[in-house]
Amino acid sequence: MIGMMYLVLTAMLALNVSADILNGFVLVNKGLVKTTENFVAKNASSYGIFDAEMEKTPDKVRPFRDNAYSVKDMADQLAYHLQELKVEIVKYCDGKDASALSPVDWYIGEKREKKSTHDIDDALIKAKDNLDKPAEIMINGKKGADLKKMIEEFREYLLSLTDHPSVQKGIMESLNTDDMTDKNGTKLSWESAQFEHIPMIAVLTILSKLQTTYAMPKPTSSSTCCRKLELLIPR
Repeated sequence: MIGMMYLVLTAMLALNVSADILNGFVLVNKGLVKTTENFVAKNASSYGIFDAEMEKTPDKVRPFRDNAYSVKDMADQLAYHLQELKVEIVKYCDGKDASALSPVDWYIGEKREKKSTHDIDDALIKAKDNLDKPAEIMINGKKGADLKKMIEEFREYLLSLTDHPSVQKGIMESLNTDDMTDKNGTKLSWESAQFEHIPMIAVLTILSKLQTTYAMPKPTSSSTCCRKLELLIPR
C-alpha cells in the first residue's frame, strides 16, 4: 500500500506541487520509516538464528554466519549514511536547529557501534516544497553521485555471494542505478532523476525508500532483494 501511494504521488509531481501532494509524501515517508523499523526488528531475530546455530556447530555455521553479518554491516552503514543525508537536507533547508529534528543513537552492524544522528518529524518540516536546496547537496555537492557509488558497491558485493540467476536479477532490480530517460527523451543520470527539481519532502521520501531496501536483507528472507541469503543457511 505504501509503495503504491509512493508511485502515485511521484507521478502527480509532474502535474503540480500542491499542499495535498506534499502532505501525502509526509504520510508515505512516515510509513516507510515505520516499515524500516519493523524490518530491523524482524532481522534481529533472524540473525539470532545464526548465533544460536553457531553455538551448536561453529565450524559448519561460521562461514554462512560471517556472510550474513557482512551483509548486515554494509546495509546498516548505508542506512545510517542515508539518515545523515536526510538530516543534512533538513538542516540546510530549515536551519541547523530545525524543530523537525530530535537526537537519537543508532547501533550499526554486528558490533553494534553507536553513532549519533537525528529522527525527523516530517510534519514539522517548514521547507517541504523547496525544489532547489536538496539538489545543491545531492547534485552540486556530488553526494548523490557518492551515494550511487555506495549502492553499486553494495550491489556488487551481494552479487558476489550468489550465482543463482533469479536472486541476481532481484538484486539488480532492487539496487538499480542506471541512467534514465525523461518524457522528452533527455538522458538523466540516476542521481539527477532522483534528486533534481524535486520537492524536499519527496527527496526525503526517496531516501527513506532506499533505507527500507537496506533494512530488508536478512538470512531467512524470501521476499527481498537479498533472498539469496537463505541459500547460505546450512541444510
